[in-house]
Amino acid sequence: MRSLVIFADMLGGEYINLCNGEMPYADIDEFLERLGGTVYTNCYTPAPDTGRSSACMWTGYYPKKNHCDHRLKYPRYYLNDEIDNIWKRMEEAKYRVNVFADSLVVEDGLFPISSNMHIYSDGIADFLNNAEIQDNTLCFFYLPDIHVVLNELGYSAHAYKEGVTELLRGLNCIFEKYDVKEKFDYVIILSDHGFRLSDKMYKNVLYRDRTHTYIQLWKKGDTGIEFDDKLRSNLDLYPTIYELEGWNLKEQIDGVSLLDKNGHSYILMEDHENFYPSVSQGICAWGVITESGVHHWIGADDIWNDESKEESFDEIFFIDEIQKKMCDYQRQKEIFEYAQIYLSHAQRECRNSLGDKLEKKFIFEDIERLRGNKVILYGAGRVGKDYFRQIMSEKDIQLVAWIDNNYEKLNDRDYPMILSDISEVYKHSFDYIIISIYDRKESNFIKKILVMLGVDEKKVLNSIPKEILMKGE
Repeated sequence: MRSLVIFADMLGGEYINLCNGEMPYADIDEFLERLGGTVYTNCYTPAPDTGRSSACMWTGYYPKKNHCDHRLKYPRYYLNDEIDNIWKRMEEAKYRVNVFADSLVVEDGLFPISSNMHIYSDGIADFLNNAEIQDNTLCFFYLPDIHVVLNELGYSAHAYKEGVTELLRGLNCIFEKYDVKEKFDYVIILSDHGFRLSDKMYKNVLYRDRTHTYIQLWKKGDTGIEFDDKLRSNLDLYPTIYELEGWNLKEQIDGVSLLDKNGHSYILMEDHENFYPSVSQGICAWGVITESGVHHWIGADDIWNDESKEESFDEIFFIDEIQKKMCDYQRQKEIFEYAQIYLSHAQRECRNSLGDKLEKKFIFEDIERLRGNKVILYGAGRVGKDYFRQIMSEKDIQLVAWIDNNYEKLNDRDYPMILSDISEVYKHSFDYIIISIYDRKESNFIKKILVMLGVDEKKVLNSIPKEILMKGE
């Protein structure tokens, strides 16, 4: 067999018209449609970053079993040696494996190195001019163009278009060099994860813009293009290649071959809350997408949030599944809780050592999004007062109302602005409502109430208030 696998980093399914009809039909859609075969429109990654997601691809296992359960654990160094993987199987079958990947990517550990690999890192022309293709050959291309451009230009729609343009250059080079439908027995184009535009940061880290990924399979004899809307995952790459090559799986895995007509009944997901260095730096967000396409999320605070309600969704069952197949859910919760205690203690010690010079303040981290917009502030407690000062210090943010359920009592006190009840939501034109409540349960409850009252969910921002130490006034 001769196979071609193209790994297009960050080619999110949510941004491809072939997977999401709300997106405009673009050059990338035309290219993929010309290839034909089957596009799997409902495909999700269990872990939306390159290291963990690729480990799921290579093994067909969720992170706990494949051992790449942290964003810094890349397959070359951390993949579980006791389980099978695509690269190991290719070596055992004495396949020639031609790989195009930047030397830094190879060193970072995107894939385990094997003796049958021929790695080309001096540009795509190096591969196209020198790689030998014989019977029993896998040609693998890693194309990071979208990821690279978004990192350089920022996560905007314009930057994404530029990234896709660069990706298409690479794809066209490959397809102009080879008559792929004559040269190869099957072609797979897939991605590890999607991405989030900078103006969409209010969404859950496991929302579909980051987790909805792309897989397309063409095999010899396919004509035209078909669409499969069953629930799929990039876990499915491993069993799909095994079935196409005629190999038998050695054991039961989490992935399901794309040639199987049924797909998955659910996909588990997990992620870091942010990628910045922090005390715990652990997984603290988990999710489930069910066969019906509904997302459910749970954080280290043990609170489930749902895209929409499903009567059949069993929270206890899925916590058990997360514990068994993802990183250690209970342990990560403990780490998160200990980290919060440590940070609180560290701040207290810092405050004690500096006397009255510093005091704790709360800030709204995503202040840049509010610039040039009209804002309603919900909540007039400790967090609300700090948010008020922060917003009023910004000249290009217009605060049109400040809301609190206890507005009548609070207006008798010395507040810098007259407080109103929730009816103000209907009296003002606004771009965002900022919920300034520290308790997550209460904050999420208020958000649900506002949405039930008809407020667009995209306009309701209730991120966790950030605590900082500042000089006292």
